[in-house]
Amino acid sequence: MKKENKETPSITKNFEPKDYNRNDEVSKGLATTHEQVSDYYMSGEVVPSEYESTIPRNAQKKSE
Repeated sequence: MKKENKETPSITKNFEPKDYNRNDEVSKGLATTHEQVSDYYMSGEVVPSEYESTIPRNAQKKSE
C-alpha cells in the first residue's frame, strides 16, 4: 500500500481592517477578536507577564 503525500493547507489568516466589512465567518471572528483585544489594551489593564523574559523573540537558533 502506497502512502499519499498530502500537503498541509496553510490555515494562516491575519486581521486586516477590511475584515470589519467582510461577511465570512473567519473575518467576522478576527474583527471581533481584534476589537476585544484593542479595547482591553486601551483600558490599561494589560500588564507584562511574569514569563515575559522566557518568551523567545527570535525564531533563529543562536549558536554558542
